[in-house]
Amino acid sequence: FPTPAIGMVGIVHNLKKICKQYFKKKNEMVVLLGTCKEELGGSQYLKEIHKIIKGDAPDLDLSLEETVQATAREAINKGLVSSAHDCSEGGLAIALAESCISNKDNMLGAVIDNINFGIRLDALLFGESQSRIILSCKSDSVAKVKNIANKYKTPLHIIGKTGGKKLIILNNKRKIISLSLQELSNAWRKSLERQISL
Repeated sequence: FPTPAIGMVGIVHNLKKICKQYFKKKNEMVVLLGTCKEELGGSQYLKEIHKIIKGDAPDLDLSLEETVQATAREAINKGLVSSAHDCSEGGLAIALAESCISNKDNMLGAVIDNINFGIRLDALLFGESQSRIILSCKSDSVAKVKNIANKYKTPLHIIGKTGGKKLIILNNKRKIISLSLQELSNAWRKSLERQISL
């Protein structure tokens, strides 16, 4: 803080190939492109929870960014992916929550049970490491998405499965987050209302 904002535009060549950020179907695999690092500098977590604005911004490896984006684009263009959401402000936990609740007419939960990256828990959940995209896809499409990731040498991790009315996150088989979609939706959609009423 303060962080410059950079706007980017692109051309969508086929409107049928647009991929939105929210989970659409139950029993799909949740896949993370990229990797989680122990980086909390300049994060929303430090600012909101600890009232600290300090630390170095996460590293940006442009080669990794290119491979992550190329993998996501090709998987989307081949119709293998149901949803795609970047991990940015707020980190992995926030991106997963948004994937569950962004479509308020059809919210869909997930169980995330494979995120053992060997880093601190707060950094795992709320670190803002760059070059990460959460995808969801049918289980029979995972091998094809893996082949695309391998072609670009992109790290790929299957981290869970969609379904249910909660976002549940486990780390080393221990439940660390279990929140109903309604709780998440209220916190997300009514935040401005709460701030105004303070």
